[in-house]
Amino acid sequence: RQKLHLSQQKNEQLVSTLQEAKAQIEALRKEVDKLTAPPSTFAVFYNTNADGTVNVSLGGRKLRVNLHPSIPPESLKKGQEVILNEGLNVIESRGYDPQGEIAHLKHLLDDGRAVVSLRLDDERVVEISDSLKQQTLSVGDHLLFEPRSGYLIEKLPKGEM
Repeated sequence: RQKLHLSQQKNEQLVSTLQEAKAQIEALRKEVDKLTAPPSTFAVFYNTNADGTVNVSLGGRKLRVNLHPSIPPESLKKGQEVILNEGLNVIESRGYDPQGEIAHLKHLLDDGRAVVSLRLDDERVVEISDSLKQQTLSVGDHLLFEPRSGYLIEKLPKGEM
């Protein structure tokens, strides 16, 4: 009887040790999968399409891609960053890129675009991001411009220029 009891205790210890080892192996497997996954690509959101796809700008190229089902299309705002997987499908939405060029507002167009002056008096017609459409814009304002996507992203304080 005592041998049986000792055998049961050893079996319980072995089961416990095996469960711990299994948990450690699973954690390591997840870490390896994470480290060997292909890199994600950042793009800029343009708009949604009737078929559920979305248009994005990737390095200056416009692409029509699929949207992950967990991301509500109405949650995406023009000009914001999105993350694409290796199949170039949107898998995550982000904020706005905090970097870009300084643009000076010359004129607001009726269709929601703007004429801006960039360096060396280079003028361009650009899109206004959804976040910036909520603000009052005036001629001469300093704005953050994301040149690859063509979006004005943010109103900059004039004192910092």
